[in-house]
Amino acid sequence: MVSSAAPPQESTARPSASTRWDELAIVFPDDLSLTDELICELSSLNERLKLERDAQGRLLVSPGPDYDSDDHAAELIEQISVWNRTRHGRTLIPSTTLHLPDNNLRMPDAGWLSPETAERARSGERPYPQVVPDFVIEVQSSNDRLSVQQQKMDVWMRNGARLGWLIAPLSRTVWVYRPDAEPEELQDPAELSADPPCEGLTISFERVWQPAE
Repeated sequence: MVSSAAPPQESTARPSASTRWDELAIVFPDDLSLTDELICELSSLNERLKLERDAQGRLLVSPGPDYDSDDHAAELIEQISVWNRTRHGRTLIPSTTLHLPDNNLRMPDAGWLSPETAERARSGERPYPQVVPDFVIEVQSSNDRLSVQQQKMDVWMRNGARLGWLIAPLSRTVWVYRPDAEPEELQDPAELSADPPCEGLTISFERVWQPAE
């Protein structure tokens, strides 16, 4: 039988419609491997849930972004996509699932693969490409605890991402992550450069913040 466990200090009761929850960790028996193929099948049957896997092989279940965080991510994706038209890389969207070197299976809210990384993704394993994004963004929604989002950013950076942003729209805060450095906290930036690795990409936050107002 599959057993479920909530994060530490959280109730293990089944969440109701009025219960605020951001992530459940489901532990599978040792003789049942949580493969990429199984997660792909589970995702197709549970489209309203965000399904990921941690390095220990647990299934991570979250309700997905809320209405406003979808808007924030959409604006970021649009700006990255416009810039990428002449770069020929791959813009990442919330439905993109990546198999990381430490066995994490993760879905960024936004991001970018360089042309070289995108080529490896196209020719890599299926159903999920085994690549690490060059640039990755997580957007905190009303469902998300900041500590959980920070842990996700640590996973991305530990696996080799070259640049990461954790964005908290309600407080207009951006944490900038780079390899071998402590996150830099920025309050209400008007714009922010993603160079390197995204040479020439500057994100305007005026429109990104709008849904939070």
